[in-house]
Amino acid sequence: MTQPAGASAPNPPRLSTTVMLLRDAPQLEVLMVARAYEIDFASGALVFPGGKVEAADRDAAWADLSDGSSEGEDLALRVAAARECFEEVGVLFAQDSGAPQGALIDVAAAEAHDAKRKTVEADATL
Repeated sequence: MTQPAGASAPNPPRLSTTVMLLRDAPQLEVLMVARAYEIDFASGALVFPGGKVEAADRDAAWADLSDGSSEGEDLALRVAAARECFEEVGVLFAQDSGAPQGALIDVAAAEAHDAKRKTVEADATL
């Protein structure tokens, strides 16, 4: 396909993730966020948390903290999804190393880590 005269080449696609968080008790609920009104594209729209995979999401060290596939881009996508959920809506997917596989930490444990969460929120380079 040829480009019209004066048109720039399209940007290559970037790997990104979208997360749909559901809760089924007492009734089905879906977590969505409102996009900021100050942005150019789809301002104010209701969207699912998510975003682009960043270079740090591809760090091989994440494999030691994952209980899923680390083949291809699988690990980077899962890391990006978890990071975006935390950045955008404050949802942190974390496991207690002593808990059964797949069991997320409970509310009391999450609250005990609140000071750490606030530190990360204040400095995204951590």
